[in-house]
Amino acid sequence: MERFIVLAAVKGVLLKHDVIRESVTLGDVSVHSRPAILQTLLGSCVSACLFDPVARIGGINHFLLPDGSSGGSAGKSARFGIHAMEILIYRMLESGADKRRLVAKAFGGANVLPGISSPTAGEQNVAFLKSFLAKEKVHMVSHRFGGVCALQLHFHTCSGRAFIRPLCKEKQQQVVQVEKLAFLDLHMGELTPY
Repeated sequence: MERFIVLAAVKGVLLKHDVIRESVTLGDVSVHSRPAILQTLLGSCVSACLFDPVARIGGINHFLLPDGSSGGSAGKSARFGIHAMEILIYRMLESGADKRRLVAKAFGGANVLPGISSPTAGEQNVAFLKSFLAKEKVHMVSHRFGGVCALQLHFHTCSGRAFIRPLCKEKQQQVVQVEKLAFLDLHMGELTPY
């Protein structure tokens, strides 16, 4: 996490803001009540960005699969949507957000892992997230799901604005490699070190 100063002019007055820039990786959840730019890279994974426009609190998660059917401690990880969403909402409320005012933006769910049959991991993640948000009565105001291209996401916690851009081929290969390793880790379970 790094901090930097942003200068902005509003009605001729120069304002100075201390802004946090943080990278959110697979299995992370981050919430801020101060200005922050949260960034992540998404392939088949999904990130939900939640924002309370009155309290100006925002946060995101980054999950790999909807749930951890393997059970155990690995199944309770924020790498799984069910836990990542519960943790994100809990931390938003703990920071002072009101659940009735929460709005969501969501991204990811691309088909970047070759050889996976339908429904793909991305399709499963998208279906889970839509269902979860509807059940929790959190309105999704915008989204970009699917496709075959990985994305870079920047979410501004003080405004609720999200910016995305497709990744170049080299960066996309890095995202695919991270996701493949994460899937392998899930299927191997917890290994005992020697």
